[in-house]
Amino acid sequence: MTTPHLDPRQAATAEPDTEHTLILARDSSPSELRAGLRSRTLERVRRGAYRRIDDETEGMLSDERARRATARIHAIEAQLTTPHWFSHESAALIWGCWVRLRDEETHLIQDHHPGSGRDRALARHNPALPMRDRTEHGGLPVTSLARTVVDVACQAPGGDAIMVVDSALRLGVDRGQIARIVRSRAGHRGIARARLVLAAADARSESPGESTLRWITLDPTLPRFVPQVEVVTRAGLFRVDLGNPKLKIALEFDGAIKYSGRFGPATRVLEEQARRQAALEAEGWIVVRFTWEDLADPGAVVARIQRAVAAASRRASA
Repeated sequence: MTTPHLDPRQAATAEPDTEHTLILARDSSPSELRAGLRSRTLERVRRGAYRRIDDETEGMLSDERARRATARIHAIEAQLTTPHWFSHESAALIWGCWVRLRDEETHLIQDHHPGSGRDRALARHNPALPMRDRTEHGGLPVTSLARTVVDVACQAPGGDAIMVVDSALRLGVDRGQIARIVRSRAGHRGIARARLVLAAADARSESPGESTLRWITLDPTLPRFVPQVEVVTRAGLFRVDLGNPKLKIALEFDGAIKYSGRFGPATRVLEEQARRQAALEAEGWIVVRFTWEDLADPGAVVARIQRAVAAASRRASA
């Protein structure tokens, strides 16, 4: 599950005003909280913190995990009294990056080690955090965008990390700062994998699905695919998500957001998609389409692309 498939530069405008819907148990009576839970006007986001449910803003973060994770972050910020900075996937969410949220943990960095009564819902990290990597975004203490990128790239699976890095590049993260942090962590755990992810990152990816698909295509058995390849057809100029112009193979990612109504009625979107594919095929392109369900099996994705490559090679030699 991921955050909404918005351009990360638009993500800040998509977040509900969590600060004004957050209710702490210490500020309310137990009876008020029980009544709110019974009427479903409140939901519990973590121990001692609740969120007021507002029908007018419920649709603003379409992904349930992202919405709840955002609420938990604000609740933790209101409850913690020791210095802390949200980090890793939690920081990426705050910055507006594309994030795959796999658990209910909130990540943060603290200068001290928690005691035996630590909160198990928090993933606390204790690495050195220089002052230049500490900042604030959206009113929350957070690791810098560059530091966030490196932390995620070091620890998250490659397909998850690449979407964070791609979206951070679209947000304008300073590559020089990333390089400085990578150099400072030479020899540390995960840094070799981080270098691979960072080298493969590309700001041209327009959705987390495209980023994940591109990561899979880095399989050594496949030829190189380039993001946002322009193809001139009789029906006009089209851009394919990933393309190999020499073999004339286009890889397209179809996310659910495409059919959600945000880009017009689903029937019209499907008609335009069919017209676009027909135009590409008329120019000799092989179009292979993938969904999130397909990307869950990278081996099967590679196999489908290999078959397309074989077909393109046979056609070229005919």
